[in-house]
Amino acid sequence: MFYGWILLPALCLVYGLAIGPAFYGFGVALPSTAEMLDLSRTEASATFSLLVLLLGLTAPLVAILMRRIGTRLTMTVGAVLLVAGAVLVAVGDSFITYLLGAGVLMGFGLGALTVLPGTSLINVWFVRRRALAMGLFLTAGGLGGFAAAAIIAPLIVSAGPRSAWWLIAGTSLAAGVIAFVFVRESPAAMGQLPDGAEASASADGQAAAAKPSRVYHSAVDWPVAKALRSPVFWIIVAGYTIFGLGLQLANSQIVAHLTGIGVVATLAASALGTMALVSALSRLVGGLLGDLIEPRFLLAAGLAGQVVGMLLLTTATSPVQIYSAVILFGGGYGIAYLSVPPLVANYFGAGSYPALFGIAMPVGTVIGAGGPILAGIVYDTTSSYLPVFIGFAIAAAVIAVIAPFLRPPRPTPAMASDGADATTAVS
Repeated sequence: MFYGWILLPALCLVYGLAIGPAFYGFGVALPSTAEMLDLSRTEASATFSLLVLLLGLTAPLVAILMRRIGTRLTMTVGAVLLVAGAVLVAVGDSFITYLLGAGVLMGFGLGALTVLPGTSLINVWFVRRRALAMGLFLTAGGLGGFAAAAIIAPLIVSAGPRSAWWLIAGTSLAAGVIAFVFVRESPAAMGQLPDGAEASASADGQAAAAKPSRVYHSAVDWPVAKALRSPVFWIIVAGYTIFGLGLQLANSQIVAHLTGIGVVATLAASALGTMALVSALSRLVGGLLGDLIEPRFLLAAGLAGQVVGMLLLTTATSPVQIYSAVILFGGGYGIAYLSVPPLVANYFGAGSYPALFGIAMPVGTVIGAGGPILAGIVYDTTSSYLPVFIGFAIAAAVIAVIAPFLRPPRPTPAMASDGADATTAVS
């Protein structure tokens, strides 16, 4: 039996158990934890921002750890840090313990346990079904967040805010155990080929067996320095940065924008929750499509959905208008998010993916984290979010127009000779 179909459910469990409670559940627990520790909302929110920043900024270090000690041990280290951080908050009684536990330890722990290691393993284990596997993995994170929010809110009411952090510690420990038991570095280490293909007796059997039928996959793992000189890579990073910026703007400002123009608070909150759920489910849709059509088209479609959704939000007041806007925006984000990891791996090689995505993540994280701050400044200056929303829509539309024309960069003859045929599949 192909081990990838055992590994993939395990990775989905790890991602859902870790990112759901520790990231989404954090937001639910934030107000009551701030009250318990006598913190200002600024202090409590700054700690969450620190977690978000470290989740992205530590990606290059996580990539180095994966190369030095392996993905399995890197994920185990991440789980240990995540558990330690949650326990420190659960037993602590000061801003320092909260900042160190929830911000530093949990931020680094999430980075080492979730996105970069999980997507890297999927890129190594799957080729023809890479997008489907990626879609299932990313959907698990969204569903984990949806479940965590539903569980943690009543738990805090019945048992207090510390119980939420003990729950986060418990689910993080479970995620770490699953990763330690089930993660294997590569199909080759188990005498298998990606996607469970049968080995060919010929010398080029592995390349032929792994050959996808519809979507381009490079047989060459690009040197990082050469990939960084490719304009295609930076256009992909721009797309990743912009759709992430849109999500941060929507998460932080949609409720404030809608209530500010007269929409009742319950409808505004429901719209935000709907956006999150649609975003999670659309990643699965993107996964089903991503092995049939080039992911660059998914990136364009996802950004276009965000553009239309954001523009609708600028004038939406009725429930139909509001839900239409958040469904388009959330669905667009989910599909765009799904497209980027396969794009990087398909164009530059699965072996180069950890280092390259480890560069893309900090760029997107820093700019995304600045979006809500910019929105606040603009609102304080103009009493409106419209300039920010429209500015985002213009930037996203530009990449949406460019993305369909992205072509796989061609390796140099020397790279091609080292990596067999660099054009194993074309769309």
